[in-house]
Amino acid sequence: MLLQKLVHVDNPIEKIQALKYIEEYSGHGNEIPKPIKECDVSEMLWHLNIYSPKYKGYVQGKLDGKWISLTILFFDDKAYAFDARCEYGIKVKCYRIGCEHDWEETPNRVGRCYHTYKCKKCEQEKAYDSSD
Repeated sequence: MLLQKLVHVDNPIEKIQALKYIEEYSGHGNEIPKPIKECDVSEMLWHLNIYSPKYKGYVQGKLDGKWISLTILFFDDKAYAFDARCEYGIKVKCYRIGCEHDWEETPNRVGRCYHTYKCKKCEQEKAYDSSD
């Protein structure tokens, strides 16, 4: 997979973290990431309008028995891929990559404002400060 960091990374520790992050979503080598599910382009565009992708990658492989080339945008908790061949009359296909999270707040609270969540399906964790 050809991978491009959207912001230059100089710190070697951050580079290692980035590679682990990408491997979690993209599998190994030039494979189509799994799980992958077709979604509406508007879903990806809505996400892109709210959040900035961390990384961008390119991969070629077989999906449903057909060879495709995907551009993948990696966000914090999900990734989207699109097959945007520049051929007249071909509709752009968009795919959601990764778990469709079912977040549940965990009892591990540090103060009143710091909330932690865990996905019931893949056990990924995230946290945020609500500042209330």
